[in-house]
Amino acid sequence: MKKLKALSTDRVILAIKFAWTSTDGQFLCHPDELPKIIKDKDPGRGIEYIKEFDPSKLKFTKVSKEQILRWCNWDTEGTEILKNHSFFK
Repeated sequence: MKKLKALSTDRVILAIKFAWTSTDGQFLCHPDELPKIIKDKDPGRGIEYIKEFDPSKLKFTKVSKEQILRWCNWDTEGTEILKNHSFFK
């Protein structure tokens, strides 16, 4: 039996799109997982966008880079990965 992978919209959900990718370049995640996705999946061409899911409008909207860093500020390694990435400079 396949394991169901579902994301609760009660939590913050981010959509990340890596630039210049046609396949395997878009991901949905919780902010806690964002540094790991960037570290493991970034093909080195940069990030096109990171957006937050707005459950009231049922769509993804822009989120500031400062807000993303605040969500991840408890994880020292994750914070360093984000701060050193060109998207956050």
